[in-house]
Amino acid sequence: MNAPAVQRTLVHLRDEAGETLLTLDVLINGWVRLSHLEGQPILCAEMIEDLLHEAATSGLDPELHAALLWELDLLALRGDGGWQPG
Repeated sequence: MNAPAVQRTLVHLRDEAGETLLTLDVLINGWVRLSHLEGQPILCAEMIEDLLHEAATSGLDPELHAALLWELDLLALRGDGGWQPG
């Protein structure tokens, strides 16, 4: 079975060289998916809060987890300007 398609990427963290460190995607089925460094598990959950908990207990680097929380806080405070209702 194929993985659900990405509806929207919420967070895309990169290092100084431009290499992807992690992405947080909203899937077509409404779930969220966290993909990060090669060789690490891809985490999926029904809600962002559950995904963040899974990420914290999965061995995700604490600095990456903190950066993800920071980006989500900024997104919640200012939005991304990419979606207009109606």
